[in-house]
Parts: sequence; C-alpha cells; structure tokens
Amino acid sequence: MRRISRFFVLVILGSGMILWGAAHAALLEGDDARWTKQEYKELPAKEADMAQVYLNRADSLRLSWERLLTEERMAPTGRNTRDTIIGRYDNLIDRWPETRYAAQAQYCILTMYGNTLDMTRVQHAYNRLTRQFPHSQYALDAHLLVGLLFLETLKRPERAVRYFEAIPDPRTGRRTTEDAVEQSTEDGESDSGSRGLRLTPPEEYYLNAQFHLVKCHVYLNEIPQAERIVNALKERYPEQAERIDAAFVAIRADAEDIEEERRGIQRLLRILRQ
Repeated sequence: MRRISRFFVLVILGSGMILWGAAHAALLEGDDARWTKQEYKELPAKEADMAQVYLNRADSLRLSWERLLTEERMAPTGRNTRDTIIGRYDNLIDRWPETRYAAQAQYCILTMYGNTLDMTRVQHAYNRLTRQFPHSQYALDAHLLVGLLFLETLKRPERAVRYFEAIPDPRTGRRTTEDAVEQSTEDGESDSGSRGLRLTPPEEYYLNAQFHLVKCHVYLNEIPQAERIVNALKERYPEQAERIDAAFVAIRADAEDIEEERRGIQRLLRILRQ
C-alpha cells in the first residue's frame, strides 16, 4: 500500500514537472524577454551561468533521491539527505535571488516536500514561492501542484479548491472566485469569437486547472457551483464548449463511481461487524 501511495504521489509531482516544462519552454520564447526584465534585474552572464551550474548539480542529487524513494530503497537517513539537497537549493536562492533559477530552485524544494507529503513544509515552500516570484510560471505550477496533492493524493478536495482558484484566466487576467465567475456570466463578454479552436499554452493550462476545480466541487457535492464554473468557461471559451461539457460529464460519472464504491465498502463493513 505504501509503495502504491508513493507511486501516485510521484506520478502527480512528475506530471506537474512535465506541465511546467512545456509551459515554461513556451514562456522562454518571445514574451519571456519582457517578463524577465520586469521580474528580475539583468545579471552578468557569468553569474547566471554559475547559478545554472549550481542548479544542475542540485537537480542531479534530487533525481537520485527521488529514484530511491520510488524504489523504496531509501535509507533511514533519507530525510537528512532530502534536507541536505534542499539546503543546496536554498543556497542558490540566497546567492542568486534575481535569476530565474532562484524560482526554479524554490519549485524543486516544493516538489521534494510534496514527495514525502510533508504538508507543513509544502505550505511554507508554496508561500515563499508565490510571494517571492508571484508572476513566474513556477508560481502557477505551485498552485497546480499543491492542488493536485490535496485533491488526488490526500483526497481533500475542500483544501484543493483555493489552489486551483489562484490560477488566473489568461484571457481576462482574473482568478476564479465566486464573484468573478458570476460577473463573467452576467457580462457575457468574450473576445473568443475571432480565435481559432487551438488554445495557447497558458489557456490550455488554465482550462485544465478549471477542470480540476470543477472536480473538487463535484466531489464535495456542490453541483450548482460546479455548473456556474462550467457555464462561465463556455462563455469565455465558446470554441471549447463541447470539450468543456464532455469533461463535466466525465467528472460527474467518475464522482458517481467513487460514491458507489464508498457505499459498497460501507455495506461490507456493516456485514463484517454483524
């Protein structure tokens, strides 16, 4: 059971890193030049190169540690090893805080705490990342990663909601709160009519996060709230309406299967108690 649990934790974290890689690669082209100038001071190339080398070394240690964790070959000193590697990332952040590698290092710290479900430290790493680098792609990945940990691994959808809500819509720049959803639905405004069916990477990222948010509300049996989010998505992304409806149907079917399984377990437990 521990092997399965750890496997799923690492799958979720791995998928978060994959999503980060795709989205961040897109941001590094074109718009990233403007984003970098806004967020960080220009540093001499030598310093940036040093930060990257330092990051690569820490990453190599982290990947070896994660492999041992997955294979359940971690020694009793595994936690000390984790903290040593995190210390390397912290040193990078302290020495080169104005490079983009500092945000990446902080995200790696977050994933390491997430791997061991050390949620107190996960929250601390999340807060540091989102406050120090609020407009970086890593902040978006942090919202998604922590939300998935609560939703998929810990089965706490009520805790996951706020993290998915924190991811802003790239078309409006607004985050998903109840007021924003209702206002968007009332306005009925969208500039999507002239857009093609293909979404940009940030739009795709946002839409997937919204599907997770809908799933949270469905699992919590908050169907009206889930429906409001779905309707608002179709208002802003009319070219994706069929996809959004299909996702909603699939989420509700999945929730019904989970509920039926839960009732079956409860019936079995009652029989065993007799």
